[in-house]
Amino acid sequence: GSTGHKNDGLSHMSKDRLKSVLQDQHTNRRPIANCFLLFAFVFGIASIFLTPPLQVPDEHTHFYRAYDVSRGHLVAKSALVLPKNLTLLQAEYPPRLEVAWAEYHILTLNDLLRSWREPLRPDDTQALSAASVQIYTFVPYVPAALGILIARHAGASALGLLYAGRFLNLLVYTCLVYWALLKLPGFQLPFLLVAAMPMS
Repeated sequence: GSTGHKNDGLSHMSKDRLKSVLQDQHTNRRPIANCFLLFAFVFGIASIFLTPPLQVPDEHTHFYRAYDVSRGHLVAKSALVLPKNLTLLQAEYPPRLEVAWAEYHILTLNDLLRSWREPLRPDDTQALSAASVQIYTFVPYVPAALGILIARHAGASALGLLYAGRFLNLLVYTCLVYWALLKLPGFQLPFLLVAAMPMS
């Protein structure tokens, strides 16, 4: 009888000890997670607005697919039907802007403001082939598509849709990494360093 009581006592002590260790680990994880949260929002939001439009590799094609998903087209079609002003954004900000514009023009705030004020005109459309993104499932486009959907209903321009998609991508990514840092049993710092890389 006494042995049984001792075993029960040890069992309760072990459970209490384990609970205490888990609470300590959770407490130790939170500063690292909070550090990432601050870093992600400060540098992430700066990156959203300091990176010129459509200068991230293949951003224009992913932008087109996210717009299509925002209209409820989860299965990619052979041709995307997009507002002309959405596709004209690529002509305004071609890939490798510093090379395309060479020495005759420098991107200014006035350029961005002009694009920001340009109406989307969603009914004035054109069909565009985007085979490079048609192989992907709609799932990774959901955050950007949600941002674009909200911005569309708010009457945003094509540039406004781009920034809305970037912001929702950042928000969802930050939340997922923050949650992961709170749940990881170890290696939080290496995970934080990888998650904070610009290409992540």
